[in-house]
Amino acid sequence: MKATFPLFILIIAFLVGCEKTEKIEDFPKTAPKMALNCIMIPDSGITVIIYKSLSILDNAPNKVLNQATLELFKDGVSVGKLEAANHFSYYYFPDIKPEPGHEYKLTASLKGFETITAASDIPSKAEITNLSTIVRDTSSWGWVYGTNYFFSTGKLILGLKDDHETENYYRLSMYMLDTTYSFNEYGDTVDTFIYRNSLQDYNNESSNPMIEFTEGESYYFSDQYLNGKEFTIELPIRYSGSTPGDSLFIELSAISMDLYLFKKSMIKYNDSQSNPFSEPIKIYTNIENGYGIFAGSSIITKRIRYN
Repeated sequence: MKATFPLFILIIAFLVGCEKTEKIEDFPKTAPKMALNCIMIPDSGITVIIYKSLSILDNAPNKVLNQATLELFKDGVSVGKLEAANHFSYYYFPDIKPEPGHEYKLTASLKGFETITAASDIPSKAEITNLSTIVRDTSSWGWVYGTNYFFSTGKLILGLKDDHETENYYRLSMYMLDTTYSFNEYGDTVDTFIYRNSLQDYNNESSNPMIEFTEGESYYFSDQYLNGKEFTIELPIRYSGSTPGDSLFIELSAISMDLYLFKKSMIKYNDSQSNPFSEPIKIYTNIENGYGIFAGSSIITKRIRYN
C-alpha cells in the first residue's frame, strides 16, 4: 500500500493536468438570411411563413419576420402582392389556388436582408389502379415502450400508373380516425375530438426496395426504376386496436422533386443528431439567397375497409 499510494496521486495529477479548455475566438459569422416555408396544394390558398436564420452558435428561438413584401407570379405574370403577414404571423394569398401545369414564382424582400426568390410547379395527381388490404393476424401482441399491446397486422396493396413523361415522387400515408373526449367536473362530455392515428407508429419500416425513407406515418418513394410503367407496392399495416372491417384512410401525394429532396435531407439531418461521428448534413433548399422550401403537392385520399 505504501508504494501504491504515491503512484495513485501521480496518476490523478497527470489526468487533471491534461485537461485543456479551448476558447473559440473570431468564429466566422454569416449575415442572417430569410428562411421561407411554403407547400402549395391545389384548390387551397397559398400560405407562406418566413423566419430569420440563426448562427450556429445562436440558441435563441426562431424569429418570425412579419414585415416582408411578397410577390407571387404565375407563369411569369404577377398575380398577388402582400406587404405584411396577418395576425397569425403568416402570409396568405386566399384567392390564388395553384394548379398543376403552371410554374409559380415567389419573391420576398425586407430591409436588412437579401431579396429571396423561389420557383416550383404543382405535380398532377397520381393515378391509382388498385387498392386493397389483407388482414394477416388479428391477435398478435407487441412490446412497445415497456408495455404489451394488442396488434392487428396486415398489408396494403397499392397499384399506380406512372407518367412516363416526367420524374415522379410520392408520399404515402396510412391512418385511422380515432375519437377522444374531454369531460367537465361532473363527468359530462364537453368536447369530442377526431384525430389521425398512424398505422405505422410502431413499425414504419418496409422491406419494399422502392421505399427510400420514412417520416412518421409517411413513406417516400419515386419512379426512378419504373418510370412510365404501372407498378404495385405493398406495405405493412400494424396498429394497436385495429380490427377487420375498420375504415383505413390512404393518403397518396404526388410531390415535387424539391419537396422530396428537402424531406430526404431533413431525415438524414435528424438521424445524424444522435451520432457524434456523423458528417455534417446540409439541408436541401430551393430558395435563392435564403433557406427553406417552396414546393407543391397534389393529394388523393381514399377510404378502404380493412379486410
